[in-house]
Parts: sequence; structure tokens; C-alpha cells
Amino acid sequence: MTNRLAILKSGRLLADTTPEALPKAAEGQVWSVTTDPATTLQLQNQFRVSSLVSQGYCTHLKIVSPARPLEDAVITEPSLEDAYLVAVQTGSALTQPV
Repeated sequence: MTNRLAILKSGRLLADTTPEALPKAAEGQVWSVTTDPATTLQLQNQFRVSSLVSQGYCTHLKIVSPARPLEDAVITEPSLEDAYLVAVQTGSALTQPV
């Protein structure tokens, strides 16, 4: 595994950090929620969904958003992919380049 990574968007550096530090920069912006199929479709149209797992009538979603997407959504630990999505969605640097 690499010891450094960078995220660029339109030639702009959004992150230059370690794979361990990047998810920490996205803390508080990744939510977990379990919902029904109709609400799932609405959430997919309104928010960036980083993970979706259907189990019968329930769907488990991981949503990247600075604000709580639903009342029963709970903060969850961001993955490296979630942190990437936060960076490109906001277009702002997650960490200071070193």
C-alpha cells in the first residue's frame, strides 16, 4: 500500500496526505441509514450514496453529506472512498498539503 496519496480536481490539489489521515478529515460527513425502497430512491436522487445494500424490504445506505440526510441517520466512520467523495463533492481541501 502507498504511504501518500493526492486528490486532484480540475488541476487543483484537494488533498496530499496519508491513507490513514484522509478518512479522519471526512469525519462527521458520512451517515448510515436503513430505509424502505421508496425512501432509498429519494435519497439516491438527493444525496451522494457511497454504499447501498438491499436485504429484503430494507436497504442499508451510506450517505456522504455535511448535514444529516434523515432524522434517523447516524454518523458512521468514513472509508477512504467516502473521504474521496467528500473532497470532490465539496471541491475544497480536506487536509493541508505537506
